[in-house]
Amino acid sequence: MAGYGGKSGSAGFWQGWNNQSCHPDAPAGGGGLGRFRIPGSLDAWPSPVTDYAALTQLRTIGGSCAEATTILPHPSAPAARQTSVDNIQPPAASAAFGIQDIPYVMRGLGWTKSAAVMDKWFAGAAREMSEEEKTGKLPASAVPSAYVDTTLFTMAWLLGFQRVAKAYSQLKKILKSANALNELTKIARALPSDSASPVTPLDVLALHSRFQFQLVQVGYDGEMDDLYGSLGRFALYAAPLEWRVDRPNKGRAGGVFEISKIGIYMRDTFDFRNAQYLGHWNRQGMGIVLAAGLAGRLVDESEWQLDAWSPTLGMMAPINNSDFRAWRTRHGKGGDLLIFSDIVVESIQLSIPI
Repeated sequence: MAGYGGKSGSAGFWQGWNNQSCHPDAPAGGGGLGRFRIPGSLDAWPSPVTDYAALTQLRTIGGSCAEATTILPHPSAPAARQTSVDNIQPPAASAAFGIQDIPYVMRGLGWTKSAAVMDKWFAGAAREMSEEEKTGKLPASAVPSAYVDTTLFTMAWLLGFQRVAKAYSQLKKILKSANALNELTKIARALPSDSASPVTPLDVLALHSRFQFQLVQVGYDGEMDDLYGSLGRFALYAAPLEWRVDRPNKGRAGGVFEISKIGIYMRDTFDFRNAQYLGHWNRQGMGIVLAAGLAGRLVDESEWQLDAWSPTLGMMAPINNSDFRAWRTRHGKGGDLLIFSDIVVESIQLSIPI
């Protein structure tokens, strides 16, 4: 599929010709460049050839069109591809649907967050997120600040979705699990003796890099909503916000790690690494082809290349991650994003021997 700003549809547009007496395809007409000045659609201008058989003869053996009197609609306009006029611009309506049209469609669906985060991706200078950045093997501080967003998504908005609220409850239930306590012990042993959380709370990037100890994944089971369009699958994380380390012996071993408040937040990436099918789209809406969606569940990194037809939306084009990467290559724009929400504070009482 051609991306936004790519080639228009196969019909195209041409500009008419003068100073030629033949169909521009015909050798007798010179196949000429002409002087193309008059805008018009492909079928708006006639050819001075009596019929298509005559045109075929002219193209095959040459001849003269001087005596042609009957005209037919111009069947094609290859000469338009050779035009010497520099300022020919096809009407915008002729452009094929491309990925830059997607935010407009999203807003029509009520997916305002989805449109906003995609707009931010389009606006950024071209940058592909590394695998280490995506998976969190590198700290958030390693990602340039222009590609980090901490304001677009709030936990209040996220918790308005049932699947997020369910994951949030699950996360709260495992904050005192054996795995959680083990991770908190590792964090505490790396802290100085008699240290405490700062008076000014850490921002979400620093909190995540230094103190994250537990998470729950948030998926989706066929929901078609703004959360699906903007984040898809992501995770909620927990990190101690208010804490104190008490080591009577002033050493690294022994003592207690006391935690009175936990912060919960969302982390995700908005990127187009690897292969992924993103649905079928046109200017009227979007949908998922069941076979394509099933293929994506069964085979990692799969894409779908076949158009689809909807009785309500008409012909629809498949959109894949590769379309966004191709657009980025062509335009030098499109920056992958690291995304965090704000932080929800939960009170807790934990006293962990270290």
